[in-house]
Amino acid sequence: MDIQLRSAVRADAAACGRIIFQAFREINEQHGFASSYTEEALAIRVAAMQLDHPEVYGVVAEAGGRIVGSAFLDERALVRGIGPITVDPQRQGEGIGRRLLEHILGRAGTAPGARLVTDAFNGQALSLYASLGFDVKEPLALVSGRPQDHPSARAAVRPMTADDLGACAALCERAHGFDRTNELADCLNGLCPVVALVEGRITAYGSAPTLWQACHAVAETDEDLEALILGTAAVLRSAISFLLPTRQARLLRWCLSQGLRVEKPMLLMSIGEYQEPRGAWFPSARL
Repeated sequence: MDIQLRSAVRADAAACGRIIFQAFREINEQHGFASSYTEEALAIRVAAMQLDHPEVYGVVAEAGGRIVGSAFLDERALVRGIGPITVDPQRQGEGIGRRLLEHILGRAGTAPGARLVTDAFNGQALSLYASLGFDVKEPLALVSGRPQDHPSARAAVRPMTADDLGACAALCERAHGFDRTNELADCLNGLCPVVALVEGRITAYGSAPTLWQACHAVAETDEDLEALILGTAAVLRSAISFLLPTRQARLLRWCLSQGLRVEKPMLLMSIGEYQEPRGAWFPSARL
């Protein structure tokens, strides 16, 4: 059956969310991991949030008038973020995912680069992304839990405010070569971003510490990121979760010593320009 692509609209949220839920559940269960989406309603909410945002582009694949896949492109930063890209499990292996990703890359156009995160055990997805020019840049570990230690005396940690956006943008630009101000401004509306300050100066921030899919962080040093993690757990009084680049071996060992758990392995992949990050950091699920 012919596959047709079209721009996604808000009315597609339920169909897209169901496929996101089913696709992630199937691949994770095949390899003995918990799905990134614990229930269908959560996946539908995520799809609706993407479709409601003016700087996130969505595309759906249809067969016989029925949605069989979708993909999203985050256009809030100079470097684009891709994902989730999902195909109905009953229609996988037909080239639908490739067509969706090719369309998204065409939409990215003249952007200097684009990034995505995928499960390290998903060989089909890894093969697709690599064949279209993506390179593996970082092995990641999904880490979650509550650290054992009390907040560090090194830094004061508090909720982020709009007045902090400029300092956070400068910190991100030093680390990655671009800022994520638009994304951080969105996170102020309900995702509990936090900052760590040393002598009144912001040395670290985290965008959404309780939701790893949306959480990225930047810090000047490992010690600043450790202080941010400890302080965040105390401020929010809840478990935190994030994607930790495992090449930051000292920081990984520190997380393990704090009782945080590695949930599963993932990969950060990039196409186009990529600046080797400076300092300590972790990415969100697509950037």
